[in-house]
Amino acid sequence: MDELKVCAVRCHEDLYFKDGNVILVAEGICFRVHRGQLTRHSDVFRGMMSIPQPVNALSMDGCPIIVLHDRAQELAYMLKALYDGLYFADGVVVDFTVISAVLRLSTKYFFGRLRRHALARLRLDWPSTLTEWDNRERAAITPYGSYTDPILVIDLARELSLPSLLRAAFYDLSRRTPTRILQGSTVTPDGQRVFLSRTDLMVVFQGKEACQNFISMVIASELEGRRPTSWCLKVNDNDSEVCRETFALVTYESMRTVSGLTSSRGDDPLFMLQCVIELQSRETGTSVAENPAARGCEMCRDDLRATIQRARETIWDSIPGWFGINVMMLEDF
Repeated sequence: MDELKVCAVRCHEDLYFKDGNVILVAEGICFRVHRGQLTRHSDVFRGMMSIPQPVNALSMDGCPIIVLHDRAQELAYMLKALYDGLYFADGVVVDFTVISAVLRLSTKYFFGRLRRHALARLRLDWPSTLTEWDNRERAAITPYGSYTDPILVIDLARELSLPSLLRAAFYDLSRRTPTRILQGSTVTPDGQRVFLSRTDLMVVFQGKEACQNFISMVIASELEGRRPTSWCLKVNDNDSEVCRETFALVTYESMRTVSGLTSSRGDDPLFMLQCVIELQSRETGTSVAENPAARGCEMCRDDLRATIQRARETIWDSIPGWFGINVMMLEDF
């Protein structure tokens, strides 16, 4: 590229500062920025600009030129984050196009602060603990609770070695039907659709099967034929049969959920078990809640809730194994 060709490229409308002293070029777009901003925050640019330049080095408007092999739009997102900060309003869905671009280039050029900030925000939507996952799911029922397609998150996590995002992303994806999984991601802003690799397709289908097998086991071992706890408050009243009947109704409602008769989330064992926990405290909507006389005693309900919560924790802890995620590599690089 000679100086004439450089002058023929277009200057970015927002990121071409008159007092800038270095020009970055990506896909024919010039970004005139400040050397001090780059070297202060990026190890790569600090090292790059410490190298003496030859007298015939490319320049434009009196500024040295650095040609980068990145997408111009992604570079713009990163530079805006560098100058203006990376802010995310509470309760508003994060723009994955922006945050993935910032994360990708901040990783490449070692902008440590930007990378940590972007990754921390991404982890709010794709958490590593069950408590954080439950918070995420509660937020999903708000008008702002729409999340990025998990296939895009898996693709980014594989590209940048971010295994901490994979547990939530694979589980979220496993809740879809097989046909929907095979169709790939939603269309990205640049009109593309991302598909899982053959390996990751096998991973998600195996994990999905493991989730379904586990929930069937929980129903069979913990709900079907469940007996009142030894601390049942109705035993002395010779009324413990009420608790037994309550468990039978809970089992019935659970099986209806799994079969898809009462919810479209039969492939979501964490949701289904949370419904079991909440079943007897609902005011309306289930045969158990609509028949207060059929509710079990508080001791039996507490015992059931504790059992089901342990099952939910077992699911969360088992997801890495079910989906082939190396538990020794869940920390991001």
